[in-house]
Amino acid sequence: ILLLTAMLAKYIDPKIFWLPQLVQLFFLSFWLINLFFIFIYFFTKNREMMIASIAMLVISFWGIKNIFAFHLFASKQTEAKYKLMTYNVQGFSWYDYPEAITNILSNIKDESPDILCIEEYYVRDLHRELVYKKLISMYPYHHEVIIKSKPSDHKFGLAIFSKIPFTHFHRIPFDILPTTSNG
Repeated sequence: ILLLTAMLAKYIDPKIFWLPQLVQLFFLSFWLINLFFIFIYFFTKNREMMIASIAMLVISFWGIKNIFAFHLFASKQTEAKYKLMTYNVQGFSWYDYPEAITNILSNIKDESPDILCIEEYYVRDLHRELVYKKLISMYPYHHEVIIKSKPSDHKFGLAIFSKIPFTHFHRIPFDILPTTSNG
């Protein structure tokens, strides 16, 4: 029953019923236990239970393929490799020390990622041109999601800068409390 529950977990919304998602974490353990019981049923000559266990293993084999990659007939494919960097710039540390901007931009330049995701992207109007021009010179494609915090009206958010053109993107709205700053 637990193996069957683990198999069906991907079809059940965890908001409605969360238990199958928890059971799915132990799918491999249940599969191996079922395999062990096949041997026990074989030696105790309990054919009905052995056949039922073998049937469950065969039916649930797709779950094992999700855990381990089987490449029996895989063709050689060339993979595009990209360097991704996510950086929490902490508002460029405006309040701690002003040279943080230079240090952060230097780190980004040294790492030279193909795609740069910046968290806590807070740029004061005074320094915005410096940061923006520097990043745009390295990354021609970009997208920013900036919101204003209240009551100070500081602008901050998330930004993605890329050397690779964006093909499809759109903002995914989610419900937030009016007192939070998650955007």
